[in-house]
Amino acid sequence: MALGVLVGTMIGQLGFGFAADWLGKKLMFIATLVMIILFSSLSALSFSIDGKIWISLAIFRCLLGIGIGGEYPLSATISAESSDDVKTRGCRMASVFSMQGIGNFLARLITLLLVPTGLNLD
Repeated sequence: MALGVLVGTMIGQLGFGFAADWLGKKLMFIATLVMIILFSSLSALSFSIDGKIWISLAIFRCLLGIGIGGEYPLSATISAESSDDVKTRGCRMASVFSMQGIGNFLARLITLLLVPTGLNLD
């Protein structure tokens, strides 16, 4: 299942990178955001196909990976192009990509806090 996200990320980087050059960065940036919101929500609401929930989850996560992959090049270029000052451009791009580490850390922290509570997470 993790491979689906990685493959989707590679497809999204290439596909949305080229599409942004043709159709515009702003439109493609909005499209990637919609994909991320939609397919992460659908991943949480995965359903059983022939008694196997992993099939729908793998499909949704692959499509989520495409959205995430499109987000990488677009967020970098939009943050660089929107910077008026050359001196702050690098700092802006670093802050965009450093948020990934903070998000990964918070996801693990919330999981560690929820698991011992004994809540029914189904």
